[in-house]
Amino acid sequence: MDYVVMARELELAEAAGVAECVAAMEVQTRTEPMGSGWLVDDGRDNGMSQAYGLGFDGAVTDEEIEQVTAFFRSGQRLPRVGVCPYADPSLFKVLRRQGYGLERFRNVLVREIAPDAPIRDHNKGVEVREVPKEDAQAVMAVSRVIAGGFGEGKIPPDEQLWGMRGLILQPSARTFEAWVDGERVGGGVMAFAGNRIALFAASTMPDARRRGVQTALIKARLEAGRQMGARWATIQAEPGVATRRNSQRLGFWLAYTNATCVLPAAE
Repeated sequence: MDYVVMARELELAEAAGVAECVAAMEVQTRTEPMGSGWLVDDGRDNGMSQAYGLGFDGAVTDEEIEQVTAFFRSGQRLPRVGVCPYADPSLFKVLRRQGYGLERFRNVLVREIAPDAPIRDHNKGVEVREVPKEDAQAVMAVSRVIAGGFGEGKIPPDEQLWGMRGLILQPSARTFEAWVDGERVGGGVMAFAGNRIALFAASTMPDARRRGVQTALIKARLEAGRQMGARWATIQAEPGVATRRNSQRLGFWLAYTNATCVLPAAE
């Protein structure tokens, strides 16, 4: 397997997918192509605002990173750049030279999808349903459950709730919800770009955990992706979280670890 080719495919699909997602949100957002990737300002500074997919079309120059910095500074965002270990080495060198520092890591977990092997879930205690985008009530309900799962069951603030709704309503997204004993207890989103699906925004309410909800949601989205013709599925997760254990049981493996570099605010 050529890891450089695989990383390029996945990272550029991620860059294009995030740019499409943010452009479709019902808030003031900005996106701009930059080299092989995209600059994304999601209007909220909630973690999606950064440069994606840089360094896959040759050496990165100081002038390009200065443009990245200016883009985010103009929107009063901290400039952030995602760095893939398979990008051109010049990317990290230029970032370091211009004062960017390491902020966090994110594992990229990957699984191949066999076109002729349906993915079935045998957990009879969890029912998974797709959420129709045209059903505004259902969209808000699953948005509330997903945001509530991330918030350990607390009522999510309006900003988080509407941000989740925006993710669900993006053109390339499909969302699934999980029910246990007649109650909506979890949900997860997937997006299709290039030849891969990205699985993200998945959570379970605290009272329903350890009952196979996340496994059922992953399997449902994998099968949906298989039917759409996806070759790869990806999940991104912070190192050490339960997501990695759950996904590895379903055939995902750690492909590489991305870094996010940030330029501190000017004093």
